[in-house]
Amino acid sequence: MSKAGIVSLVAAATLLHTGHAQAETTAPDGQPLTGRAAAERMIGNTLIASDPPASESKQSHGMDLLYFAPDGTGRMRAGTPQKDEESIKWLIDEQGRVCLITHHEAPADAICAAATITGNHVALQYDSHNEKMTVTLVDGNPYGL
Repeated sequence: MSKAGIVSLVAAATLLHTGHAQAETTAPDGQPLTGRAAAERMIGNTLIASDPPASESKQSHGMDLLYFAPDGTGRMRAGTPQKDEESIKWLIDEQGRVCLITHHEAPADAICAAATITGNHVALQYDSHNEKMTVTLVDGNPYGL
């Protein structure tokens, strides 16, 4: 998947309301999580963009999904369950941004975004694309990526 594909995975986001456990996250002082703390909160969890499924089944029905495995790898799927999943690598850079690397890219070509988490909403600010988008953070890997 190209850089544009990765960005579009997260770009078409709308807020998600499903029966799955959604991460409610703020800092101890009640403020949003930012920087490295926000990036670390995504580890082991899934970002979801687009419309919720018609039911609480594990089928995504057109959702864009991105799972951050604790080992620095991840899986993403854009669109319906029939779409191919793609493996990625992720890292947290020295600025505390989360960076995505596809298997075709070198780490220097990673797409990095600063994250701010308020409740279960993740605002991502991409420097290289001058874009800001909001996605939903869901605990774990409920779609089995």
